[in-house]
Formats: sequence, structure tokens, C-alpha cells
Amino acid sequence: MPGVVAIQMNPFQSNEQAAIDMEFINAQLQNKVDELQSIPLIVMCDDAEFLAAKFNNFIWTTFTRSNPAKDIYGIDSFTKFKLVGVMDRSSSMHEVNLIMRRY
Repeated sequence: MPGVVAIQMNPFQSNEQAAIDMEFINAQLQNKVDELQSIPLIVMCDDAEFLAAKFNNFIWTTFTRSNPAKDIYGIDSFTKFKLVGVMDRSSSMHEVNLIMRRY
């Protein structure tokens, strides 16, 4: 699917292990944000081939097998005063916008 990347990882073991895995991925990708502008969604999954085979598989894997309270991460994301922020570098090369959402 255009604009979506599926990264195959080990099956879910625990929330603690998932946090460690996501910190590793974040460390690998946080300096590549400009290069990733054309990819609005990166899905970590245990079977990338299954996810990519059919649109229904993508929907099932991404949106019904996840827990939004624990399973949504952002590259170089942060939390401040119960607001989740994601850096939006798409405006220009030198301008950085901050998107904040209250949850």
C-alpha cells in the first residue's frame, strides 16, 4: 500500500519488551525524519507478508489487533502536561511545527 511501511519484528511478548523494541526503532529512525516524509504510517508487525497481502489484512493487523493506549508510538515523540506531541517537519526545510493533541 503506498505510504505505508510494514516492519516485521518478533511477536508481542510484553509491554516492557515492546517499549524496549520501540526505543531501538526510534533511535534508528529519529535522524531520518526528513527522509520519511512520504511515509505517513509505519506498522510494526509479526508478519509483514500477511499484512501486505490484502487490504483487509492491513486493516485487521493495524487497527483491530492493537491497543491505541499502548501501541501508538511516534518517531522522536514526547509527552508534556498530558499532551502528546509529534514534530511536523513537512512545512519547509527550516520551519518546524509542533502538533499537540490532548488525550
